[in-house]
Amino acid sequence: AIPHMALSARVMRQVLMDEIRRFRALKRQRPVVETEWINPGQAVRVLDIEAFDRSLEKLEHVDPGKAQLVEQRFFAGLTIEEIAQDSGVSVSTVKRQWRLARAWILTDLAEDAA
Repeated sequence: AIPHMALSARVMRQVLMDEIRRFRALKRQRPVVETEWINPGQAVRVLDIEAFDRSLEKLEHVDPGKAQLVEQRFFAGLTIEEIAQDSGVSVSTVKRQWRLARAWILTDLAEDAA
């Protein structure tokens, strides 16, 4: 069963992506829609939201649990502690999974940009 906060994050992602696609469809030129990935102690990364979504879809095929974690952090704004509580795993486990998922996404985005 999907924890209730994970489901909320999935819905937020789908609504946001639908709105971005609708917005872009109304324009003659394809406008850039970017967001910032902020991690304390690290440089802010500016991401094209659709490239980020494609990368997240790839991660879903490799590791659905880590993709769900990224959705919860990025689209629902949940903390590590909230995710741990909602999913019934330890905070240290969620932190470790977050570091791996974040690294996977950022590596994939860098490879696509090259």
